[in-house]
Amino acid sequence: MQQIAALQQESCREIGVFILFSSKDGDAWVLETTESDAFQAAAAGEPLPLPVNENREVIEIDWSHRFVFRDRRLLLIEHESGAETELRCVPTMQISAALRRIKKQYPAELLQQVHLPPDAAQSEG
Repeated sequence: MQQIAALQQESCREIGVFILFSSKDGDAWVLETTESDAFQAAAAGEPLPLPVNENREVIEIDWSHRFVFRDRRLLLIEHESGAETELRCVPTMQISAALRRIKKQYPAELLQQVHLPPDAAQSEG
């Protein structure tokens, strides 16, 4: 998605419970649908460091935002400050449709098993 954002092309893809999208402005985001978390992967066509730490047991992601759809608008709420921002010029309809498909495709019980409690990952290591 970072490469597509560098070309300033709009795109939206689903991978499991994740929605990856880019805008014509060169921004790219990753959304996690079970807890409505998000992080930015590219800004103005430039790739950003990915906040992902992976080992054989677990993948940890340092999510920077929460996302919500309100009045057909995609809003981001920053975890640290609580600041709310509307993402404009993004494929909102495609993202919303992908979110509905994912929630319909996977049973709620399975979606709840995607995340480990924060201390569970530390106790395994």
